[in-house]
Amino acid sequence: VLQQLVKNTEKTCGSQEKAVSDSDVLIRYLLRIFELPPLDSEISEKLWPLMLQDKKNASGNVRIALPDASHSMLVLNITRSDLENSIEYYNSLSG
Repeated sequence: VLQQLVKNTEKTCGSQEKAVSDSDVLIRYLLRIFELPPLDSEISEKLWPLMLQDKKNASGNVRIALPDASHSMLVLNITRSDLENSIEYYNSLSG
């Protein structure tokens, strides 16, 4: 998911390096302002069944919509593994 966001941000920033750099700066800034409570590692077991019910899903795929740099929405298909990796990444930021 993060790779898709960086790739999409490249279009606005002009390069992957700039997109990653801008993302890192934003993440560090937000972490100084907001304290991130760690998520229980078992949270994906609770979230995934709820995500399966979302109205954005199509053809058996779980889809999420994220804002992109062009002020529109980027719709991505994700797997349970993507969710678990995202939670792991989030927890790495909070601790």
